Parts: sequence; C-alpha cells; structure tokens
Amino acid sequence: MARVATHVGMGTSFPHGFVLRYSPAVSGLPVDSRRPQTTRKCSWVSVPSARPGMLFVQARDRKMNTNLHSNAGSKRTRMRSRPRTVHRRTTQVRAHASVREGEEEDQLPARRFHFRLDHGRNLVVDVQHEAARFLVRFSLVTSPLTRASQFELRLGLYREVMEELSPPDHMPPNCRAHDAFTVSSLMGATPVADGVEHSATVELADDVAPCGLAFQLLHNGQVVAGARAPSPTVMRCPLGYYPGTPQPLGFSFQRRAANFALASRHATHVSLLLEEAGEVLLELELDPARHKTGAVWHVALPTATLNLEGLNYCFRVNGALSRAGGSRFLNTHPVADPYAAVVQFAAGSRRMVGVLPSARDRFDWAGDRPPRIPRPELVMYRLHPGGFTSHSSSPVAAGSASAFAALRQSLHYLDDLGVNAVLLDPVAAHLTASDFLGTLPASFMAPHPGFGTPRELKELVRDLHLLGKELFVSVHLAATAEGTDANPRALSFRGVDAATFYRVREKGHLVEHGGGGCALDHSQQEVRQLVAHALRHWVAEYRVDGFYLHGMPELQQGRAGERLPFPPLLEALALDPLLSGVKMFAADAQPCEARRSPHWGVLGERNTAFRDDVRRFLSGRAGSMRAFAARLTGSGDLLAPGRPPHAALNVLSGPDGLTLADAILSKADFADDEDEPGEERLWCVSSTPLLEDQLPIQHRQVRNALTALLLAGGVPLMEWGDEYGHTRRGAARAASSAETSNFFRWDAVADTPQAAGSRSLLAFTRTLTLLRRRRAQLLCPSDYTGPGEMNFFNEHLHDPDWDDPYSRLIAVNVESSPTGSPCGVYFAFNARPEAVELTLPLPPTGISNWTRITDSSLLPPLDVTEHVLLPGQPYLLNGNSSIVLEARLP
Repeated sequence: MARVATHVGMGTSFPHGFVLRYSPAVSGLPVDSRRPQTTRKCSWVSVPSARPGMLFVQARDRKMNTNLHSNAGSKRTRMRSRPRTVHRRTTQVRAHASVREGEEEDQLPARRFHFRLDHGRNLVVDVQHEAARFLVRFSLVTSPLTRASQFELRLGLYREVMEELSPPDHMPPNCRAHDAFTVSSLMGATPVADGVEHSATVELADDVAPCGLAFQLLHNGQVVAGARAPSPTVMRCPLGYYPGTPQPLGFSFQRRAANFALASRHATHVSLLLEEAGEVLLELELDPARHKTGAVWHVALPTATLNLEGLNYCFRVNGALSRAGGSRFLNTHPVADPYAAVVQFAAGSRRMVGVLPSARDRFDWAGDRPPRIPRPELVMYRLHPGGFTSHSSSPVAAGSASAFAALRQSLHYLDDLGVNAVLLDPVAAHLTASDFLGTLPASFMAPHPGFGTPRELKELVRDLHLLGKELFVSVHLAATAEGTDANPRALSFRGVDAATFYRVREKGHLVEHGGGGCALDHSQQEVRQLVAHALRHWVAEYRVDGFYLHGMPELQQGRAGERLPFPPLLEALALDPLLSGVKMFAADAQPCEARRSPHWGVLGERNTAFRDDVRRFLSGRAGSMRAFAARLTGSGDLLAPGRPPHAALNVLSGPDGLTLADAILSKADFADDEDEPGEERLWCVSSTPLLEDQLPIQHRQVRNALTALLLAGGVPLMEWGDEYGHTRRGAARAASSAETSNFFRWDAVADTPQAAGSRSLLAFTRTLTLLRRRRAQLLCPSDYTGPGEMNFFNEHLHDPDWDDPYSRLIAVNVESSPTGSPCGVYFAFNARPEAVELTLPLPPTGISNWTRITDSSLLPPLDVTEHVLLPGQPYLLNGNSSIVLEARLP
C-alpha cells in the first residue's frame, strides 16, 4: 500500500489497517520553519499499519518532548544535542533500584486503571511497556443491547497543564478540533460472555513519557461522564510515571523509582520541574486524584528509563492568594523543595533549586568513628568557614580551594592550639557567603554552595574525627532568609505554603524576625517535622557531633506568642533516638532563663552571664566577687537544680560583636546596678605603675579573661582570633566579606619578629588549653559536691570575705579524689592595682611541690615558663594579674 500523507482532525475515524503517527516533519508534509521551538503543536499523518486495529502515536512535540531520554539506536545512546537529555539509566546508577528476576531492565511494570462511569460500568485502561513502546488498551463491557452502539475515544497528551493538550499544527479542510483533543478513534465491538466488549488500543513510543494521557469517551456522540473523575467529562491516566508515596518528604529512591513528595496544605495545583542550567527539561503537573494524599503531593519517576542524576528540580505551586490568611503563592515562580538535601542558586536570579544526587556523590567514610568526647572535656573553638582562610596571609592560596577544603588544610593549627571541638558558624544554605553576622537559612538541610560541596564537608568531618576532634554546627531555627513582606524573597517556604510555615498576625501580616526574615511558626506540625528531620539529616548524612541552636526563645512559644512549659519541638529533639548521642547548646539563652527552660538532661545553655561577671570582677567592680566565684564553679545558681556544670557553655563574646582584645579597651555599661546606675567602666581601670618586667595591663587582662574561661566549670567556647589578640580597632564585626578585619590573620601567628606579641599570647592560650584537657575532671566535675569541689580562699588561706564589697582577690584550690591518682590545680585572680603576697596551700598528699604553669603579669616567655614552688613558699602576685599552679607527680 502506498504511503499516504493525510492530516487528521478531531472527529476523524481511522480504518482498520491504518495507524496514527505523531511527528512534526514527515515527507510530503509542509513544516513551518519559522515556528518557535517552544510550540506545543504537532502534526498527524496516517501510514499503513502492520498491526490492524492499532492506533500508534509517536511524539515529537517540540515543547512537550523535552528530550528526556534517547531512543535513537541503542537505548544506551547519549544524545549530545541541546538541551541535554535525561538519559536512560546507566548500570552504576541503577544500584539504587532493584530489578526483578526475568524482567527487562528498561521495562516498566504493567498497570491497570479503573474509571467508574455514570451509568455504573467500568472503563478499564491497561498500560503495558515493552520494546520501547507503551500499549494502552481501553475496554468497556456493556450489555448485549448496546452492540449496535458507537463508542468513540478522544485522546490528548499533556505535561505542563492538564487543560492544555497537544493540538495539531495544521487542520485539513472540513476538520476541526474538539475540546483541544488531538485524535479520536472508534472502539471496536466484540461479543463476550456477559455482553459486548468495546475496545481500542493505542500504541505510543515511550519517548513521549513521562506525560499524561487525557481522554473522553463518547457514546453515540454524547460524552460519557466519569463518576469520580476530577473533571466529569475528561479522564486521565499517567504514562511513564507513578503516583509515588507521601513519605518520606522530599526526594528519595524507592525501588526503581525516584520519589518526590511536597507538603502544602493550601496548594490547589502542583507541578514538578526538572531543569539543567536554568533550562526546563520537564514540567509535569500532578493530578490531585492520584498524586495527593492528605496535604502531601507526590510523584515517582522511573529510574529504569530516565537518567535524573545531577539535574535540578523544583516545584511550581499554585493556590488561592489570600493575604488575609497568610498565603503567598506566586503561581508562576518555581520554588525549591524545603527538604532538598543539596541546593543551587540560579545564576542571575534569587531563585533556589534542589539538586538530584548522582553516583559520584557516594562517600566512603573509611571506617570513621565519632570521638564521643565527654562534655566536661570539651574545649570548643568557634570560626567562620568563609573567613578563616580568606586573608591574604593564609597558607591556602586564594581561589585554590573552597572554604571547606581550605579549612581542611588548616586543621594542623587547631590541633596545635589544643582544642578538641570546632563550632562552625551557619553552614546551611543562605543567600550570601559574605554575611559574618549570623545568617538565616534558605534551606535547613543543604550545605551552602558557596562554602563547597557536600563531599568536601564530609571530608572535613572525617579529618576532624581522625584528629580526635568533634564538629558542631550553628543552626538558626527561628526564621528563614526569605525576607519580610516589605522585602520578600520567594525561595522555598514562602511559595510552598507561607500560611503554614510562618506565624501570621491579624490581617494576614507575617510576623517579622529581628534577623531580617519572617518568624517560623513552630506550633505547626510541618515546621516541627522539618526542623527535626533537618537535624537528623546533619547527623546521619554528615556525622556532625553537636548543634549550636539559635532561636530557642521562639521555639518555646505557642502560636499566640505565649511561653510553653514543655515545647513540643524541644521535647522531640531531646528525646529523638538518633539525636540521643548528639550534644546541643542553646545559643541565645538569657541569664536566669535557664532555670525555667526545659532541658530533658540534653540541652545545654549558653552562659551569657559569664562574660559580664568576669568583666565586672577583673575591672575591679565593687561587690562582684561572689558572682565571679559562681561562674568559676559552673554557674549552678543559673542552671536548673540538678544540672551539672557542663550544661553551661561559657563565652567571653557578647552581643556587641567585639573581639576580646577590643572589649578589654571598651566601656562596659553597668546600668543594671542599682547602687551606681549608668556608670561606665573599662576593663583596664587600674592605676598600677608599669614595671619593666611586667606586661601592660591590657595584655594582662586578656590573659586573665582567657584563664577564667579555660579553668572555670562549664564548657569553654573560644572565638577565633582571641587566642592571638585579634582586633578590629574597636569596631564590631562587619557584615561584608570585603572587610579584612573579619578574616583570621595568619600573619599574626607566623614565626616572624613582627608577630612576636601575638604569638606569645597564642603560647599562653595553648598552655591553658592543654592544662584544661589534662585536668578536665577536676575543673569541670559531673557534680558540684564531692571530690574535685572547688575551695575558695583569700591571700592568707582563710575564707574570703564575701560580704566585703571591696574584696578583689580570690584563690581557688581543687584536688583529686583521695582514691585516685594525686593531682591538683591552684589558681588566683588579683583585681587590685597593687601586688599581693599569697600563702600557698600544701600540695595533695604524695606530691612535694607546686609547679607554676602561667603568670599573666610576666613578660614572655616567662609567663608560660614552668617554675617549681616549694611548700610554704610565699608568692608575690602582681596587680591585675592571675596565676595558675599545678600539683602533679614527677
């Protein structure tokens, strides 16, 4: 039979022996070369069929067929044309999916759909995939009386919008399109035992998938309505994709399929988009009848036929725009998955997309074991990933490595300093890497792309563990980086379901957070589930050892802002089995609030009173000795009853953002004191004359503060740069990365004559750090009583005069248990301007003398030179200085 080129329109029936072939360019068919490549239209021709009664459709729609995979030649052929194809899966990637025995690798399982019709009958649709073809068979069994009736099918394909089906390019004379459907065919009638079966089979090339097949059933020219279809006149079934599962949320691999799940209570339409380099490869609208369970939209794409690795994905979420109800749907603006594990920011825009995993993302932990350091033994060091190696004096050349990789190359410095835990400023994805003031997250689970790849972060964690150090990460839980209503940035949560994720005031205004974003509503289950899942993800995927949680006051509030006695989110985090071995500290606890905050024995508190009370005493503030002694013992007066000293995280930094060296010379406002309201006082108020063999008072006070931090009960947290006296010339921390004052000064710790002063302070800090780690059980016991209890004295070994407001000298002696190995630590602080002669206590039994470890008043290197002191020998402690002695076995 000669090949005939015929345009087919709606209402046209096809004789047996012919099939429909769907193609944009066929010999003898005019093609408009001026038509843009994004057109949805197509052409149809009929050609002889080798299989009578079959309707064959081959999709080459330039818009809908987005080159998701290649069928040219071998199924493994990778197309090099643009846009890049979503190729068929390779063997190494298919390790994520299981193939049943005897089943072809690229063959999808058969599926059957039942459509209940108004007259009570079922229209059965069987979809089978074989030999790179979809066979779609429609069958309807009716009574014998309908044998003479005519049943007709009208078919159309869609992806982006269900209501926009693919129409023909050209319509032949006397033909017209019916309801935007593309083809129609009469159903054949076959007698069966219980009536008459009307059937038709459509054969489609599988490169049309994934897509939706929409159809109408007509009986004697009248549309037959579906009883439970979303649209009474149009029924739909998917080709090449599946409903998926609502759990887990986000992206996951589930038996030969890539599952996507998005929770949105108020969304009415959701589409999944796959992109590469900002170019949309696929947009698939989800049918709520099959792809929605409760408030979760879900879909699964087969990994056996589609190569998804490394592609970007996002969602287009539509819904009623009700500002009064808090909704902020953007409808046309794609948004990222809140559960995306890896994200990228679209070039030239403020749009964020998720990144699908690939085979090269697998990471070998090489037998990694977390150090599991007990809390009393922790010595923490806080740094910014982007600023630690950015200075021109850094040993890592600028631009040669990412922030994570450069930090990994600098671990030798942290090891030499003696710290055993590193706290990173927020590493979750945020809008810019240049914010040094604390960044709100754009994603809770994805590492910031500007700091490096997930693999580089895992390598950093693995190397830290090999050195016996733990990694803590700062996490902001109170708000996101999506801005406020006045300056919105729709990245993810705002466009997915703002009314659920954010707190809403009257008239629909979103509650603003002080950090520049909108406050999350932690009373909502979706928010609590997201936060808990994010922390579990950091532990399971990146093996972090602890968290520094920002936004704790907001986590303890209800929907109306009331304080909850037992916040459900904090309880869930504290009792979560996966997080049971993880250390967590609240970053913004207020003084005296810790006594009222629930902790479940897990959540530690940032000791904000430590800095103020240490500063008051060292500056000679009257009546400050009792509070200073309480800080040295572990702040039991601030913690809830029964909490150990290591529940307090001691810091010397404050909300002013000053470094320790700058804070020494700044004014401290003591306006809260009732006796002297509004008085301002410097740390360095002493009139002590400077002697030739003594350090200036400013340098002494820096050493005194570090001594108090590293010897006090509780967990010490050092800020980067304080160990060598980093200064910003009295300015607070800047937000911009262009400010080099935010960068760690590697030239200050280099072995050069110019860095002699800063290196002497570094040596002083290292000496105290090593002492703290040696005597952690003495200095930070698990209880406030019993062996290891701190004993306080004055200069004459008598009890201090706590009631004397002008007592400015305090000495502490702590010894080991009589049953253990004998050791002891003695240290004293003199806040007077004049020198004081100390009477030293006897060393512990079995030890004959004391060894001086540090003296903050002496010139380097004498300040850290060990010196043996005999029992009963007095020691002259200079003004505004401190001394540390250790009793140890030879």
